[in-house]
Parts: sequence; structure tokens; C-alpha cells
Amino acid sequence: GRYKTKAVKDLLLEKNPNLIIETHEIMCNLDTQFFIQSVIRSSDLVLCCTDNRESRIIINAMCVKENKTCIYGGTFERAYGGQALRVIPNKTMCYQCFVDIMPAMEANQEISNPEQANQIAYSDHLVPIEPGLSNDIVPISSMCVKLALLELLKDEKTTFSNQYEDLKFNWYMWLNRREVGTEYEDLPSLDNAMGDMRILAWYGVENEKNPT
Repeated sequence: GRYKTKAVKDLLLEKNPNLIIETHEIMCNLDTQFFIQSVIRSSDLVLCCTDNRESRIIINAMCVKENKTCIYGGTFERAYGGQALRVIPNKTMCYQCFVDIMPAMEANQEISNPEQANQIAYSDHLVPIEPGLSNDIVPISSMCVKLALLELLKDEKTTFSNQYEDLKFNWYMWLNRREVGTEYEDLPSLDNAMGDMRILAWYGVENEKNPT
């Protein structure tokens, strides 16, 4: 019964009471896009953790306009997998490129609110809201945090500086299980996979931005 923004603010202040945190409990849509642009303009880095295409496309457009790096995180249905996408304006594929190139993958998102559940409901019964198990969501969240830290500290000498070489791609996929009925159903098991895409491992995807 609380806004996520308020709950996360409290958690962060428990860890560090000296933080200064602003929250804005608004919908991310065309009516609020210019306010969102002003928030992005004053930021060093953006993490997009919204759960629908419209908001992500708006945030992408504003980040490109303001030349701000944005990291997108998301899980597939019931968190059988997920992905992290790092967008560096004018250098890498942006979120709009991703939507255009992989529309089916972009549409495969967690069912995390009533509107999304209603879109795929059956005629005789509703579909439950099933964002997935916490331990299946955590790997995707952790990768987004890792990418964010690397962006924020790229001019500093740190103990994980060599990860700039390890995380050179800007699109990463993670699979928690070989979900039946998906293109990943027939992947080799974790013990039999060597070098190829497999469950419980990050997979970097090469990509190119659309020049238009």
C-alpha cells in the first residue's frame, strides 16, 4: 500500500542517514515528460526501472536529448530470465533501437501490475500478477547496480577497474531456468554448456545502434 519510491527511500536512509533523497510520485507519460527531462538533466546517471514500454521510450528519448547514460533493467515473465541494457547516447544502441530490433523480446516482460495482467487474461479467469521470485530478480538488479557503479566511477581508480574489460558489451542477458515454451527451452544444462548461452550465467550480446 506504499509507493516504491517512499519504501526505497526509507531503506536507503536506514543504511546511510546522511543521504539527501528526492522522490516524485508521478506517472511517467507524455504529460510529465518535460518534468522528467528536467530531472534527467540534473542527474549524472539514470536507471530506468519502470515496467511498461511507454515510460521507457519517454525516458530513453529524454536521456538521448540530454546526453545522459541510462541503464535499463527488466525481467521476463515470472522472472525466468532478464536483461540489462546500458545506453550511452550517440555511442551505443538506445532503447528505441532495442524495441525496433527485438520487439518480441521487449514485449516479454514481467506481469507486475493489474493492467499488464488484464492484457493477457483468459476469457474465463484472470491472470495473477506474477513478477517472479526475489532470488530470480536479484541477479538482474545486481548487474544493473554493477553497470551503474562502473559508470559513476569510470574516472576513479578502484579495485574493480578491470571489469571495464569484462563488461565491454552494453546488452546482457541472464536466464534463471530453461523455460518451457520459449526459445531457451532446449539450451544445454548448466553442466553441459561450454562457452555458449546457458542458464545461471550472463551472456553479452553484440549490437549496433540504428543511425536514424
